[in-house]
Amino acid sequence: MPTKESVNTQNLIIERDINSVTQRLDRHLEIYAQNGKELAALKVSVDNLGKLIEKNSTTYEVDQVILRNEFKLHENKVNVMENALSTLATKIGIYATVGSAIASAAVSLFLKYGV
Repeated sequence: MPTKESVNTQNLIIERDINSVTQRLDRHLEIYAQNGKELAALKVSVDNLGKLIEKNSTTYEVDQVILRNEFKLHENKVNVMENALSTLATKIGIYATVGSAIASAAVSLFLKYGV
C-alpha cells in the first residue's frame, strides 16, 4: 500500500500537471480568441474593400456615360461644322465661277471694243 507521502507527492505531481494543462488550454483559448478577432477584422476590411471597389466601379460607369454623351455632343458639332464647311465651299465655288465669267466677259469686251 502506498504511503501517505508518496500519495501526497503523486497528488502534487497530478496538480502540477493539471495546472500546466490548464495554463496551456487557457493560452490556446487566448490564441483562438485572438485569431477570431483578427478574422473578424479581416472580414470587415474585405467588406470595406468590396464596397470601395463597387463604389469606384459605379463611379467609373457614370464617368463612361458622361464621356459617351460628351462624345456624341462633339460628334454632332463636328457634323454641323462639316455641313457649314461644305456650304461655304459651294458658295466659294459659285462666286469663283461667277467672278471668272465676269472677268472673261470684261476681257472679251476690252479686246473687242478696246475700251
